[in-house]
Order: sequence, then C-alpha cells, then structure tokens
Amino acid sequence: MAKYWEHLKYHEDTVVKEKLSNDDVKFLKELQKEINTEDNGGTANPRYWVIRQPERIYHVDEDEADYVEFFDEHNRYELTLEDLKEKLEDLGDDNLKSVKVKDGVLTFEYFEGWLEEVEEYMVDYNNSYRYGITKILELLEFDVSVVYCKEIDVTVDNCMFLTQIDAENHLRANDYHYHEEARTYCMCGWRNPRFERLINILSKTDFDSMLED
Repeated sequence: MAKYWEHLKYHEDTVVKEKLSNDDVKFLKELQKEINTEDNGGTANPRYWVIRQPERIYHVDEDEADYVEFFDEHNRYELTLEDLKEKLEDLGDDNLKSVKVKDGVLTFEYFEGWLEEVEEYMVDYNNSYRYGITKILELLEFDVSVVYCKEIDVTVDNCMFLTQIDAENHLRANDYHYHEEARTYCMCGWRNPRFERLINILSKTDFDSMLED
C-alpha cells in the first residue's frame, strides 16, 4: 500500500515577483518551438527527458549473473585476468599447463588425474565459462573469491529535462559522470494534470503577442 505524508508543509511565499522581460518571452518562445518540433520518441504528452544507463548489481546468483569479478581474498582488491594468470603460475603446480590471456579470455590447461587427461579451461568477465570459474576457485581457494553481478537499466537520479537537446547537452558536458552506454530517454508524465497543463501552456501560448516594442 502506498504511503502518504499526513500533513504537507508549506511556508510563506517570499519570492519577489517580476514582469516578464522581452528576453524571458523570447526564451519561452524558443523553448516552445523546441518542444513542439522535436521528435517525440513515440511517447505521449506530456513528455520529459531523462538519462538512462546500465547499473551493476552485485552478489546475485551465478545463474542470473551477466558478469563476474575476481577479488584478492587478503587485500580485497579487484583482480585482472593478468593477475589471475600470475597467481596460477605462482602455484608451481606441474599439472598446470599453457596459461595465457588473449582477447579478454584467460585460458589454461590442467591435467586431471581422475580423468587421466588434460582439460582446457577458460575464464572471462562475462560469466561465459562456469567450469573455468569453478577450477579457478579450486586452485586458488585461499587467494581468490568471486562476486557475481548483473546489469540493469536505470534512470539516473536528479536529472529531468524538458527537451531532448537539453538532455543531450547535459550528457555531453558531463559524460565523465556517466556510464559509457548512458543515453537520453523520453518519458511521459502520466496522469500528472498540472505538469500536463504547464506543457500545454508552453506549447500553445502566443508569445509574440507578449513582446513589447
């Protein structure tokens, strides 16, 4: 069940009121044109724009995971595939053969005594090779731990724009704060009558008639 504030709080309106200047009216006219002519992205009015991006969720079940991260058990820092390669080589295990990293995949061979044959194992960050992860944990059980994670698409907090170009410009100017796959996304202010009326006013007002000579 939804939760509501029992008593909404207000304070005295102390903002000094001003008459719209010609610059204000011109700004509203330009904003009106942008709202009325931009692509609606297949979204119903009243529209607004946000930033969406992937967000990584950690400690999910391995069957649900999209990615895997390896950590040093002692110092708790994240391990690269090269780090894993080095740890395997440091074991000095004669059964371990041909350890290499290429194209984002760690590959190694291991002589399995119970099978009496050499098995090949692979490991990457995309949770693609379950047997490889299991073998890493078996060989490096005291040195390495694994965290399974997945990515979900989320709307970024504290970002809302009336037009797509404003959202695009914000993303260009602040891309270092965002995921490399962040993008603008159009949404509808569904059943929000005051927002809908505000957008209608912005869309339909004859601002030319408000300009002063």
